[in-house]
Amino acid sequence: MIGATPKAIASTSESSAPPSPTPPERPKPATSPGGNPAETAAWMRRHGFRSLRLVTAFYHLPRSLFEFRRAMPDVEIVPNPVFPPVLQDGKWWQRPATASLVVMEYNKYLAARLRHAFEPAAAGSAATRRG
Repeated sequence: MIGATPKAIASTSESSAPPSPTPPERPKPATSPGGNPAETAAWMRRHGFRSLRLVTAFYHLPRSLFEFRRAMPDVEIVPNPVFPPVLQDGKWWQRPATASLVVMEYNKYLAARLRHAFEPAAAGSAATRRG
């Protein structure tokens, strides 16, 4: 969703709100690791959206899905991974920069799981259903 145009966001999301002649404003930029899902959840509620296409690099997707599902348990989230060219040749693990990128993202995923392990999840949230 970040970087998508409001028109693209509106066209890929279902809304219970009547169509608007102008697209909704974008969510505010995140200021913390959990900020982007929280800002997006508030934005989705304000505009009545019930589904979200989450477009991000494939190595971000596990953490992003975890964070967004936790923030929006009642929203259908459709993952849309992007595969950067530098990681498509099958030899990414042989290059220190790309291997480090993937390992660092996995560490961020583990940190997110740990951070939320000690916070109560909302009743019926994806976090309580999926663990």
